[in-house]
Amino acid sequence: MNFTSPFKIVAQKDERLDAFVIYFDIDFNDGVQTPVHFSTGPFTPKTHWATTICYLNEAVDLKQGEVVEGSVTLTKGKSFRRDLDILVIYSIKGKVDNKRQFFNLS
Repeated sequence: MNFTSPFKIVAQKDERLDAFVIYFDIDFNDGVQTPVHFSTGPFTPKTHWATTICYLNEAVDLKQGEVVEGSVTLTKGKSFRRDLDILVIYSIKGKVDNKRQFFNLS
């Protein structure tokens, strides 16, 4: 389950960026009689897989319309097979350039 996914977030108002929220949506519909969909998103019913909040070491003040671009990479943990290592790389034009932050979910 190793992957990298790009992201682009546009600030909807003046706000402080102090964390990234990571979640997934999944569909089980191949070869099943009743398709199943669920989400670990912050506005959906809770599952045993939780929404993940990755707090930043340094918060950044954003102005409405500013763009945060980057990528998130998830890899299996090196120390324990059920761990997840998360690398977030992000930039904000004129403020932050390719900031890297690592998280581990144990």
